[in-house]
Amino acid sequence: MAVLTKKIKKAYIEGGIPLIFRRTLKRYFHTNSAWWFIRDLSLPITELFPPFRIDIINNRTEDVIKYMKIKDYISNYELDVGRKEGHTFWGLLFNGEVKGFCKCGYRKVYVNDFREILSLPDNVAFIYEYEIDETLRGKGIGKYFISTILWRLQDNNWQYAICHIPPWNIPSIKVMEACGFKKMGFIRFVEFAGIKWKSKSIESLLKQAIKYAVTQ
Repeated sequence: MAVLTKKIKKAYIEGGIPLIFRRTLKRYFHTNSAWWFIRDLSLPITELFPPFRIDIINNRTEDVIKYMKIKDYISNYELDVGRKEGHTFWGLLFNGEVKGFCKCGYRKVYVNDFREILSLPDNVAFIYEYEIDETLRGKGIGKYFISTILWRLQDNNWQYAICHIPPWNIPSIKVMEACGFKKMGFIRFVEFAGIKWKSKSIESLLKQAIKYAVTQ
């Protein structure tokens, strides 16, 4: 309590009531939103080719994790859950160096956006984040990366792949749609002082999307 009081006094000295309010809001208020997508892996996957030599591997996990940590793309809790559930941390290699990653989760995935664990059906894989190094963007590498991972999921008998992308990330939305992902729905999330609210349930979105796919 004494530490909190000191922080409040310090904020008041530095910026008065407005600064106290902003720091309190940042500490206790969290919100985000995203489109959720699904890809039926029973459907054909277009074969794509990169403009130059790129390797996509899953046998250099520690190097990929190091890359993600350096660029602040993974939290400790997210990593702990991923290791426990046997997630695949795909690496994109250029000239032997990690220049991108894709986190592919199964069974249980810690979703940073919601600060909670999502339980998945046994036939669903979750591409819960990917990134291409800035030096390789704009060359079609993203589509090649994701389509290759979809091929490998298909080869391992996964039936569906899902992902989520914030609405402002238009390039990633275009990549996923080009790789055959379809929108399931839009979810807005708000957390204030530990109380969480979602506009829709991910589980219900997924159930409806799979049911729709089966009936087509």
